[in-house]
Amino acid sequence: MEPTPLAQQTFSLGQALAQAAQRPISLGYSSGQECFLSVDPVRGLLTSARGEPPMPPAVPATPEPTEANEGGDVAPADAAPPPSAPKDGIPAGWVVRDIGTQSMAGLHLALRRSKGVVWNGALGLLEEEVFRAGTRSFLSAVESRLAGDEEDEEGAAAGDEPVQARGDDDDDEDAEEDEEGKSTNEPEDAEFEFAVVIGRDSRANLPQLVATPSAISFVSQSGEGLLQLLRGAPLPGLLACVEKSKSH
Repeated sequence: MEPTPLAQQTFSLGQALAQAAQRPISLGYSSGQECFLSVDPVRGLLTSARGEPPMPPAVPATPEPTEANEGGDVAPADAAPPPSAPKDGIPAGWVVRDIGTQSMAGLHLALRRSKGVVWNGALGLLEEEVFRAGTRSFLSAVESRLAGDEEDEEGAAAGDEPVQARGDDDDDEDAEEDEEGKSTNEPEDAEFEFAVVIGRDSRANLPQLVATPSAISFVSQSGEGLLQLLRGAPLPGLLACVEKSKSH
């Protein structure tokens, strides 16, 4: 008896590879760093990376298999490209483990405009050293503000400029520039006065993240008590004192 011939079937790998290429594939951790695999179906490449996940490649859209294109692996020339990763925000499937340079610059500017800061919680994944850069940068800026280093550096930089001969025309131009500068209403740097650290984990990690922990104005030793108080949560100890005072 002759075996029954199998019906011919075609499987499209193009759609599966295009789907896999939309986001990096996590392979787990090695030597304290996460490993990723990215798929490039156009060039037929697999790329591995450790630490930062690679950007997903641009993948052309793959049409559904049809009678004219039974294999489904070749996209027509007029196929619409898939939506690319957003310019602002986080691509789907990615995980943020630390802040970037723009966020660091924004925090440094905010500290220059502030008279103090209350810090609770890391800005990145403290379990891995590579993701502590944002937290270290922020706390370093806090230390500099407490020491007055930024004001001194700006003053020194201004004092190092060479003095040139000036005439009446230069004085008039400076006066006009001063008037224009006043009209912009740009906020001036504030005099930094205090830095407070609250929270159990923040207090425990402080010596590992700053050069001089003693420079911090106040480090809460109450665990989560002060944090809950600032959040407006009821504190059982204070409630008991209030009830006792009412009974007398």
